[in-house]
Amino acid sequence: MHTFFKFLEQGSRIEDANTFVSGSAFFILAFQDMLRINEAQITDGLLLPIAQHHRQEDLGHDIWFLHDIQKLDADCDAALLFGEQFLQTRDTSYAIAAEIYRASDDRIRLVIPLVLEAAGHVFFSRAYHFFNRAGYTERLKYFSKEHFSLKTWRQTGRSQCILSHWWPLCKSSCQERSLLR
Repeated sequence: MHTFFKFLEQGSRIEDANTFVSGSAFFILAFQDMLRINEAQITDGLLLPIAQHHRQEDLGHDIWFLHDIQKLDADCDAALLFGEQFLQTRDTSYAIAAEIYRASDDRIRLVIPLVLEAAGHVFFSRAYHFFNRAGYTERLKYFSKEHFSLKTWRQTGRSQCILSHWWPLCKSSCQERSLLR
């Protein structure tokens, strides 16, 4: 298991959390732009509603994160976010955004945020427990159990919707284009 996840599963000192909150700030805030850009790139009329729905579900999560930064008294000023310490976070964010621009197929564009959400599930399933142990259960929004539960419920619903409604359409479209055999 990655040391970061061990930290989330075993730690409880709020002072230690400020480093990972600050370190993830650039990505979390950029994610809203990634969803917006991704939606704008999709031209397939069958897939566009999925991207639009996904973006609508995540609208405002950046505001929740900014709320939590304030409650946690975390340092997330521009000098820190754009400093050497969080270079890797920025590079990763830019690399993901580049994949959205580079994708030549709307199905790939649709998969990118879904993969990020799945990875986020691993993070959120541990993060809210960390803040619970640290005594911040009632005051947080982004790092709350409620946010994790909402993400889990939406992810399950989104998967069922895609598989039951759009997958047959996408599958036949792929077969017509000889992309799926």
